[in-house]
Amino acid sequence: MDTKKKRRMKPMLAVLVCISCIWVVKIVTVDMGSAEAENRECKEVIQANPNDPNEAMPNAHFDLGVAYYRTDDRESAINCFDAAISTDPKYWDAYKWLASCYWETNQPLKSIETWKRALRENPDYTWAHVALAFDYKDSGRYEEAIAEWKRLIELEPDIAGLHVLLGDAYTEAGHFKEGILAYNHGLKLNPNHSQAHLGLAKVYLKMGNRDLALEEYEILKAQDEELAQELLDLIHQ
Repeated sequence: MDTKKKRRMKPMLAVLVCISCIWVVKIVTVDMGSAEAENRECKEVIQANPNDPNEAMPNAHFDLGVAYYRTDDRESAINCFDAAISTDPKYWDAYKWLASCYWETNQPLKSIETWKRALRENPDYTWAHVALAFDYKDSGRYEEAIAEWKRLIELEPDIAGLHVLLGDAYTEAGHFKEGILAYNHGLKLNPNHSQAHLGLAKVYLKMGNRDLALEEYEILKAQDEELAQELLDLIHQ
């Protein structure tokens, strides 16, 4: 399984959808010495205040998790991010890093459960819905991905990219008519959405309608030459 970086929240959602990416984790390159020093500092805070419920504790666990992550110790990082969430269930950044660690270590079910855990704390946590939808999609659980995109559209009905991503999920699940409706809804919101035209063309090809796919190609050619060429290659396969 390919590694994907997991990627408040309307601006964040707009960025994620526009670039078709759910997970944005800032990985900072540091030398081993500085990572180890940060590791020691965080451990000292945790050891000195084992039962302290104040803000320092979840931050210390989180920072220690980042230090472990930087040294490629994913198991220890997972334990720290989980501890940060346990001490502060609304520590949203910890959910992002924890889910990313699970995905990178080939534990997609735990990544999915991490986002569900976040949504139990905040059902309107947009980032979690986005990440969960992509996790379902990348795990081949298309019906569940469809349900998540629908929930997101209820929260943000005017973002064209969400309708396009719903169309993608419908298409991958074999629901071609529903996919076409979703892509067209996206195009009503943004007539120049190139991914919507590409998605429509792919659906038409799956349905055996090459002529309609070529019509989408002509539209796409004026918008995005690279995507248009990708589509043309598919048409001529």
